[in-house]
Amino acid sequence: MDDLVKNVELLVDRIKKGRVILVHCNGGKGRTGLLVVSALVALGLEVNDAVQVIRDARPGMIQNPVQLIYARAFKKVWFQSHRL
Repeated sequence: MDDLVKNVELLVDRIKKGRVILVHCNGGKGRTGLLVVSALVALGLEVNDAVQVIRDARPGMIQNPVQLIYARAFKKVWFQSHRL
């Protein structure tokens, strides 16, 4: 979780600066999806809405139920340490 939070901090910082970001893992759907969903959650979207956004952009993203559980856990951790 610590690594995910650190990577999301990096992504959010760059997004707020208007930077273009490419995220990709070996398969490009599971871990990539988790990172992008987490960044969208950090920017204020609900987990389910963030998942729908990435699935609309790329069908098949973040299908593993464990990744959805992890995204929800990320939201709790993020907002405990990054109050808006």
